[in-house]
Amino acid sequence: MSDFLNKFSKKDYKEHPEERPKVEEKPKIEEPSIKVEEVKKPLTTQAEVKQSEPVVKQKARASHQEPEEVHIDPSYRRNQRNKIIISLVSVVVLLAISFGAFYLINQVEVPDFVNKPYSELKTWASRNNVTLETDSQYSLDVFKDYVIEMDPVSNSKIQKGSILRVVVSNGADPDEQIPVPDFTGNSYSQIQEWLSTNKINNLRITYENNEEIPVNEFVRIVFNDKTITSDTYTRKDYGLIYISNGPVVYEKNIEVPDWTTTNVNVSVVEAWGLEKDVEIVVKLVNSTTVPLNGVINQSVSPKTMVSKKSTITVSVSLGQVVTVPDFSKMSKEEAQAVTLNNAIVKYVEMYQPATGAKFGDYIWQDVKAGTDVNQSSATKLVITVYYSLGRPYLSMLTGNESSIPSTIYNFNLDSAKFTYEIKYVNSEETKGSIVSMTPTNQFVDPGQHIVFEVSNGIDPTP
Repeated sequence: MSDFLNKFSKKDYKEHPEERPKVEEKPKIEEPSIKVEEVKKPLTTQAEVKQSEPVVKQKARASHQEPEEVHIDPSYRRNQRNKIIISLVSVVVLLAISFGAFYLINQVEVPDFVNKPYSELKTWASRNNVTLETDSQYSLDVFKDYVIEMDPVSNSKIQKGSILRVVVSNGADPDEQIPVPDFTGNSYSQIQEWLSTNKINNLRITYENNEEIPVNEFVRIVFNDKTITSDTYTRKDYGLIYISNGPVVYEKNIEVPDWTTTNVNVSVVEAWGLEKDVEIVVKLVNSTTVPLNGVINQSVSPKTMVSKKSTITVSVSLGQVVTVPDFSKMSKEEAQAVTLNNAIVKYVEMYQPATGAKFGDYIWQDVKAGTDVNQSSATKLVITVYYSLGRPYLSMLTGNESSIPSTIYNFNLDSAKFTYEIKYVNSEETKGSIVSMTPTNQFVDPGQHIVFEVSNGIDPTP
C-alpha cells in the first residue's frame, strides 16, 4: 500500500496525470466559507437520493497545497428540517399522551354512598385524595351519620384533590314532641314497629316477670324524668317500656317433708316455707284427736319435689272446741260455775226499771249462745253475762253535802244512770248539811233525777 500511496506525491501526481481522478471543473472559490448550493430538483425516492451526484466544493488550503474537494448532500437541509418537525410533533404527541394519561389516571369514579355510613365515605375520600365539604340536616328517612346526598352525584368522575359536597343525616329531630300511645294489649313487635317508625331510640324495651299479663305483652312505661308524661314526650327523653315475661319458672329442686305422721306444729311448717321460699297456706280444722296447732294433712305428698314460689296447703288442728252455752237457762249460781276453754266469762249486775227483770234474774249475754270457741284463737274470747239488781232504792241521805257525789257514783256503777242537783236554802241546820232530798225512801227507775237541799247556815226566823 505504501507503494500505492507514493504515487500520490507531488511529483508523481504531476508526472502521472492519467492516474489522477477526474474532477469536474468548478469555478474558483475565493470565499473562505463554504456555500452549499441548494438543489431544486425534488427528491422522489430514497434510491434517487442515494444515486444523485454530490456537489463538490473545495476548501481553501494553504498556498502551498492544492484545494481539497468537499461533497455536499443537496437533501441535507431538508432532512434536517424534517427531523426537527418530526421531533417537535413527537414531543407534542408525547406531551398530549402524557397529559391525557395523567388526567385519566388522576380521575376517580364516585361510588354510591347515599344511605350508607358517612364513615365509609370518609375512608374512601382519604384514600383517593378527595376533599369533603360536609353539611348536615335532620331526617326521618335516613339514619343518623348516614349520607343523604352528594354533589357530584354517584358514578360521576372527579379529579383527585377536588371537592365532594355531602349532606349527612343528623337523624330524627330530638326536640320533636311525639305523644306516646297507650300500649295496653300491644305485643313487643307492635311496640318495636312504632319505635322504629318514629325513629325513637331513647325508649328502651325490657322484660319483667308478671303473673297476670301474657308473655310479650305491654306491662308499663316509666320515664326517667318524673315530669314527663305520654303527651309531652320528645325523642330526646329517656324511659323504659316493660314487657311481660310471664310467671317466673323455677326448677323443682325442693323436697317436701312429712308433717302429718307426727302432727308437726304449724310453726315449724311456716318456718320451713319461709326458708325455702314456698308459700304455706294454713287451713284451720276442728279436731278432737290432733293437738292444738298440729298438722292434720298436707296438700303435697312427702318427698315430692317442688320449686320456689310453690304453694302448699296444710290443715291445722284447732284443738278441742267449746260451744258458748245459753246462760238464760241457768241460774246465777249455775252460770258462775261455768268455765270455757280459751274464753273468759264475766258476770255483771245492773239495775232495772219497774218493767225489767226482777232481782237476780238473767238479762242478756253479749256472745250468742252456740258460738264455737277454739283453742287456737290468738286472744281469749270474752263473754259478758248480765243479771238484774232490781229497781234502785233511794234512802234519805244524811250528813254533809260532800257525800252526795260518791253516793250517786256508786249507784251509776250498776247502771242506775242517776242525775242530781243541789239547792241551797236558809236553815238553822249547820251550813253544808243535807236538809232534804227528793225523791227519798222509795224505789225508783234508772235515770231518776234527784234534788238535794243543803243548808246555807242562815236562820230563817226573825
